[in-house]
Amino acid sequence: MTVTAVPNVAEAVETSVESHLHPVASFDLTDHPMPNGREEVWRFTPLRRLRGLLEGTPNDARLGWHTTLPDGVVERLISTEEAIALGVPAPVDRPSALAVAEAGGARLVEVLPGRELSGPVVVELSGTGLDQQVYGQVVFSIGAHASATIVLRHTGSARYASSVSVLVGEGANLNFVGLQDWADDAVHAGHVGLRIGRDAHVRTVTASLGGDLVRLVETAEYEGPGGELEQFGLYFVDAGQHIEHRLFVDHNAPHTRSRVDYRGALQGKGAHSVWVGDVLIRTVAEGINTYETNKNLVLTDGCRADSVPNLEIETGEIEGAGHSSTTGRFDDEQLFYLRSRGIPEDEARRLVVHGFFADIIRRIGVPEVETRLLAAVEKELAVIVGPSSGSGSDGEGLGADAEDEAAGVA
Repeated sequence: MTVTAVPNVAEAVETSVESHLHPVASFDLTDHPMPNGREEVWRFTPLRRLRGLLEGTPNDARLGWHTTLPDGVVERLISTEEAIALGVPAPVDRPSALAVAEAGGARLVEVLPGRELSGPVVVELSGTGLDQQVYGQVVFSIGAHASATIVLRHTGSARYASSVSVLVGEGANLNFVGLQDWADDAVHAGHVGLRIGRDAHVRTVTASLGGDLVRLVETAEYEGPGGELEQFGLYFVDAGQHIEHRLFVDHNAPHTRSRVDYRGALQGKGAHSVWVGDVLIRTVAEGINTYETNKNLVLTDGCRADSVPNLEIETGEIEGAGHSSTTGRFDDEQLFYLRSRGIPEDEARRLVVHGFFADIIRRIGVPEVETRLLAAVEKELAVIVGPSSGSGSDGEGLGADAEDEAAGVA
């Protein structure tokens, strides 16, 4: 790959990336042919379970759309051409390319420049059945020096291909929360494309708990020096479920920063998680700092967790770059420590899992969402360890001190 050295960083950014883990981004559907499963970026995905989502049958089906918008936020429909003119990242795979081609335009949610929002922007998308494929394109635009929290939640049943663009202006601060809270039969393949302005700070938290098959690609690129990105994620995979997260961070500007921390738990026969974290450090990206980690906790036999961290470095003039990946069962020392404090074994196992996820959940910054996720984790745990003896139906009875103790040993 060749990068032309020019004074303007923006001019030095290539639009195509040659990477064995990441395909070329393009709005042209012909650049995203039907996969056969032998491609590196598709080898983990059970293509048959996408249920025709890759075929691109035109229709006018849409998910239900409900928003909560504080002052300083406007919403409107725009054309595909207008979305492209705004600078949305190009699709990186066939599902997101189909979403752009077939959605008939995009929903634009815009945070006005300089606004510090009084509450979160909440967008809820809901499906009502599997009869038709649904294609959707959503664009979030955060104006320069604005500060916002955005929650994007998916529920119900659907076969859904999506393209979500997040455009963050210079000096802005964004907390972006994506929830895949689908019904058990849902299929979702989507792309979240982040474009981070100069000196902007972005934190994303992605939680995937529901659905039969969920495959999300999250990409990030920088529009100038000083941009910072934190990507956190959690997933809980049940028997027969496939949850796949593919991340690509393109350090295409100097003095930028990225941190990735994804954590997953698996239980039940045929539970399958996939995490691929790819970071590209371009020649122009001097002085950058990046680190990514993925941790998987296998709770029962019959599960499979695939984890692929990857660094592609084109310059040695960096502050730091690293990655790690771990997959394992309950640590006997952790359980022994908690049991030595008088905690029964089932409750100790529950506390270890809560502690494993607690650090991610607490970064969301929206109490209602944090409570909902803690309750969802508790519901999943009840399948293998039974209901908590010390909690109510919402899963809050574990106690903060016990959770902190468990987090300290997880």
